[in-house]
Amino acid sequence: MLFCLESDKAIDVSETWEQPSTVYKWPEPISPDCPSNRDPDDARISAIGLSVDWEAIRSPYDFPGMGTATNDHCGTIMRGAACSQDPTHWSRAHPTNCNRLSCPVCWSGKVRKTARQVTDRFRGFLEALEGLPVTLDMEPERSEPLKILKRRAGRPLHVMYSPPFGTYSPDTPLERIWKDGVAMAKASGLLAGYIIFHPARLRDEVKEALREHNRSLKASGEATKPFWEHVHGDALGLGSMHEYAYWSPHFHAVGVGYLDNSKDFHQATGWIYKNKRPRGIPLEVRWNEKENRFEDQIYTLFNYLMTHAAYVQGKRATRTFGHLNPQHVQRVGEQFVKHYHAAVCPVCGSPVIRYWFKDDEPDQPEVDIEGEHRPVACRICGYNYRVRL
Repeated sequence: MLFCLESDKAIDVSETWEQPSTVYKWPEPISPDCPSNRDPDDARISAIGLSVDWEAIRSPYDFPGMGTATNDHCGTIMRGAACSQDPTHWSRAHPTNCNRLSCPVCWSGKVRKTARQVTDRFRGFLEALEGLPVTLDMEPERSEPLKILKRRAGRPLHVMYSPPFGTYSPDTPLERIWKDGVAMAKASGLLAGYIIFHPARLRDEVKEALREHNRSLKASGEATKPFWEHVHGDALGLGSMHEYAYWSPHFHAVGVGYLDNSKDFHQATGWIYKNKRPRGIPLEVRWNEKENRFEDQIYTLFNYLMTHAAYVQGKRATRTFGHLNPQHVQRVGEQFVKHYHAAVCPVCGSPVIRYWFKDDEPDQPEVDIEGEHRPVACRICGYNYRVRL
């Protein structure tokens, strides 16, 4: 029996907004006292000359994991995997998961599942571009974008977009904010990708406290964690994730294209973009022998960005834009295994097998009807995609 990690089908998302004009007319700031050209990374907002204390304003949207647990079974550990020769060498628990994004116990499992689906579709789109020919009889509005997409398919970018300071109040309609964010991704030069809405930023004093917390962990020989992972665990004891962050809406896009000059973009729109990965995100998928898992930087990025995206019940945390829209990208064929690797103990090299757990520790190996151990393997499943411009 094989253990399949995050192998659910890819999601389909729709987009209804039109391509913006060359010069996008951005919304006016909600207060005339709020400057429109502040650095979006400047979390310290001076109260001098401002009519609103923005750092005191909480996000109207929750983050994943801020709801209530589904039932007492959430997070219960009954099964897992471990070294077949000595379970103390290496083991991993497989907690029960309710697959709800709002659940404070199981939210991370739902995030991983969605990140895997999004990654599969995005990678499938990039792979499908390689098979599209550029012919002499193609119309310019189709041939030029296709040429750019094919040239940039191997270098997807991670770009952050921030509106003029004070543009949106907490009661601004969410669809308006989304529409502006998608328009900015297109206006900056990206032709296709996914975009994620973040409603808040961490306070300066919180980031400094979390840096100190990570330094303490490192000094004691423990692993450090990303800031938002600490926030989910309430590392500072503030009681609520909202106490760590303030209302500061912005977007992250993962896509392909050639970015326009940042100064020209800012002058035309008032928004600021920052290219987080100027050299592009590597597409290679590697096997981590120590952790018995695949390392995929595209997946890791999507997974991280979704940990603190706006949670709105019934709404997706990610949206497509440009040529990644479902009208251009369609899934074809049946699901198949794209990456496969047997799990092996990093200490002794023995096969990893399924175990029944007791008190959160491996207890007895699972066996099939013939009394044989059940080996564990990691596999990433997905689909092929067809692109039509």
